[in-house]
Amino acid sequence: PRAHHLSERNWAPLQEALDLLRHEIRATRSPLARHTSLTALRDLVFVMAGLLPDSATRGADDQFSVFRNDVETHLVTGQSIEQRAERLGFSARTVDRACRAHTGISAKQFVDQRLVLEARRLLSLPGMTIAAVGHQLGFDEPTNFTKFIRRRTGRTPTMLVAQRDHKSGQSPVGSRP
Repeated sequence: PRAHHLSERNWAPLQEALDLLRHEIRATRSPLARHTSLTALRDLVFVMAGLLPDSATRGADDQFSVFRNDVETHLVTGQSIEQRAERLGFSARTVDRACRAHTGISAKQFVDQRLVLEARRLLSLPGMTIAAVGHQLGFDEPTNFTKFIRRRTGRTPTMLVAQRDHKSGQSPVGSRP
């Protein structure tokens, strides 16, 4: 049989809901109310089983989908792949294998590429400064953001902003008309 491994954080709300339903089922005398409570208990178990990713019950497609959705929802967390995977109920190795199977790149590369894409998007917006974009993406210092972008794109954020300004006909940052 397949089983879910609940973290302490996920176990508490489930236990509370189960206790409430158990109390309600024992306290009810009406067959209809008892059936309704048992149905709610069954549905709760199914919902929890469906929402909690577990490598024993989910295929690589589901594992990657859960990971990809987490990256989109929580792009800027500062979490390592290991921390992200643990929060999702996977091992880092499982996440990496699923990511490689779907994208051909590691989970770390996937997150980094998504950060670069978001950086490019934000830097293309008028009025966005390099420091503001770096801060919004979780970098403590603009220099760390610059190094991150340069390592992954071969270009600096300043070059990306200059490209934006050139396309829009604005003067480059720091230059005079």
